Amino acid sequence: MNFVDDRNKFIKSMKLNNNMNKLILAKTLFKIAGSDEALLKAVANVILNRFVYEYEIDNEMTFIKCITDVSFLPCWKNLKFMDNIDFDDMVFKKCFEFSSIVLKGNLKDDTLSSIKFHKVGEFPSWATGLKSVKNVSDYLFYNNCD
Repeated sequence: MNFVDDRNKFIKSMKLNNNMNKLILAKTLFKIAGSDEALLKAVANVILNRFVYEYEIDNEMTFIKCITDVSFLPCWKNLKFMDNIDFDDMVFKKCFEFSSIVLKGNLKDDTLSSIKFHKVGEFPSWATGLKSVKNVSDYLFYNNCD
């Protein structure tokens, strides 16, 4: 059994596929990845991987608490920005539908179990001295941190 198989079983067992989790995940994916399908999948994988990682440390961790942690996903610093979404937007609708697939534990991880990422050209302090394991669109992904 590998991490992704274990991760997907864990996600299924947590019964995360509810409307609130789907909405929070869809908003996050929409703001970061938009219509970029490869980035959408990669970011979703990092979010799942990070949730499992955080839950192993603190089993009181909730999916929403993990995903809205601004140290993990800075896009949540500006809540007004995250709330200003047109729910009829076709790209957002796609992100919402994709969120359901993700939260059912049916996503293949092609990020090599990454738990953090950042945009190329940004230099977060946590990435100092680390080597990225994946590059998707304009983002670098890391599995060897924390």
